[in-house]
Amino acid sequence: MPLLARRPVLSIEDARILLNVLSREGRLQAHAAVSLMLLAGLRFGEVRRLTVGQYEAGPEPWLDVDGRRRIPIAPSAAAAVDAWLAAAPAAADELLIDSDYGGALGHLFALMAEQNGIQATMHSLRQVAIMAAWMDGCPGSHIEAYFGIDKALDRKALVPLSDGYDAAMARTLEAAFGV
Repeated sequence: MPLLARRPVLSIEDARILLNVLSREGRLQAHAAVSLMLLAGLRFGEVRRLTVGQYEAGPEPWLDVDGRRRIPIAPSAAAAVDAWLAAAPAAADELLIDSDYGGALGHLFALMAEQNGIQATMHSLRQVAIMAAWMDGCPGSHIEAYFGIDKALDRKALVPLSDGYDAAMARTLEAAFGV
């Protein structure tokens, strides 16, 4: 059986529940990491490599993801990152999520999900974010570009898109998972 077939499928409602549990329990670092995966569609590895300097706070927050794409992020994700950085200020070249904590985060998340009667892994978060975008009717090319899905075998650049597609995607994810 393929590996993907064994991964739990997380519903949008269950994802909201898990995000709210992290917020309610005051787990700021975990809440920031999970918010970035769910509300900005980052991969677990992208979150773990993200430096403070790759995040641009403000009324229209942005992320520079591995130098491959620059995306606006949902306000709820920015609020979670801002809360974490307010509690644990760091220099621009430091990792946003502590490397020691990043290693334990997957286990912590799975345990928290289980305690809430939900089957989920960290990888489920990005999957449900993509599913939410599909269900909202976002064009496939927008999803591929925003989420950094590069299916080209020769690693060609992603399809160029008109300005504003990424802001619309951030609004879609905010509507699906934001608080």
